[in-house]
Amino acid sequence: MAEITLAPTVIELGLNPEEYESIVGDLRDAGHDARLQELQAEARSSDAVIIGAAYSLWIFVGQPLAQRVRDEVLDEIIAIVKRRLRRSRGYRGRGTGVIYGPNRKVLRRFELPERDEADEPRER
Repeated sequence: MAEITLAPTVIELGLNPEEYESIVGDLRDAGHDARLQELQAEARSSDAVIIGAAYSLWIFVGQPLAQRVRDEVLDEIIAIVKRRLRRSRGYRGRGTGVIYGPNRKVLRRFELPERDEADEPRER
């Protein structure tokens, strides 16, 4: 349905490689053309200029979608990401995602749920 590129920061991808691979798999299972790509420096600096915030995860949706379909796809992307990722306590300035459309317009921003003591420790 949608072409989706997940672009986490190098640090974020290094901390959560299995989670990101699972997100890509879940998005593909949902019928999307999903891929994982390391965030390029120009995207990061461009984002800082445009919206002035630090994000852990940039998501790019590559093809224009009708408004009704777009909202459904964005809701689905955010639900899948939130199901797989948690924000680490004390990891300042992180835990926020942003989704861009094909023209680099911000479509959505979202917060990741915080990791709590009930979350099982991840195996490395």
